[in-house]
Amino acid sequence: MGIILRAVGLWWLLFAVAHAGQTWVVTLPGTAKALAPALGPDDRLTVLLQPGQNPHHWALKPSQLRTLKQADHIVLVDRDFEAPVLKQIQQGGWWYKTVVWSELRGVEKLKADAGHGDGGINPHLWLGPRNALALLRQLGRKGLLPVPQTRRALSALGRAYLNMQIDMADLQGKPYMSWHGAFAYFEKDLDLKPVAVIEPGEGERLSLRRMNEVRQLIREKNVRCIIYPAHQSPAVLKNLVRGLNVRLQPLDALGWQQKDYLSWMKQLADGYKACLNPS
Repeated sequence: MGIILRAVGLWWLLFAVAHAGQTWVVTLPGTAKALAPALGPDDRLTVLLQPGQNPHHWALKPSQLRTLKQADHIVLVDRDFEAPVLKQIQQGGWWYKTVVWSELRGVEKLKADAGHGDGGINPHLWLGPRNALALLRQLGRKGLLPVPQTRRALSALGRAYLNMQIDMADLQGKPYMSWHGAFAYFEKDLDLKPVAVIEPGEGERLSLRRMNEVRQLIREKNVRCIIYPAHQSPAVLKNLVRGLNVRLQPLDALGWQQKDYLSWMKQLADGYKACLNPS
């Protein structure tokens, strides 16, 4: 028995040493929020994307390349979405320490909307609680995360997700629209379905024909709520709904200003409730 206890103690010591002070680099703030609860107290987490930088148009600075080189672990969202970052990782020989979220077991992948090209996936995995659970679970199974923190993070997120499902059940079936497909994973996880996603292809303007189609659909479906990413200007939407009784609800799609993942998901849930059940 003493030998077994000593062996277990040695295993935990080796595990703790292996996970002490690990440096994690993620591309996006949303990934950081999902991953942070499972990290150890001495781990360091760096977000590659800089405030104001467009995640659809990567142009890495020398300082960002150094950050990738010095990382112990790198987490990408999807190969296509971060293709320029992936290219730099492959050229630098850092693929061995890279994890691609969209390729992990249990991750749900939705089809790309008009703003993200044809044939790919919707890259906003970080906005789905179930995908956040899959990320933590698979990184834990790979031995990359400390066990106690990972278990606590999974338990807390699982409880929060269940509570959101119960709390938002009465919103199911209520008509609303989304400007952008960013929230598709959140909506799928909470059984919400927009009447339409308004935004045209990336870089395109909302045509007069499309605007008239959407206005007609708003009237036909009795839409009273449109969700849109808070970092985007609502000017086009205000013009779209002029004269109509429609609430415009901004929601944080990137997570720059969020304290943690759980409060972020609650903020999103509260936004849908405020928009679909106005007091």
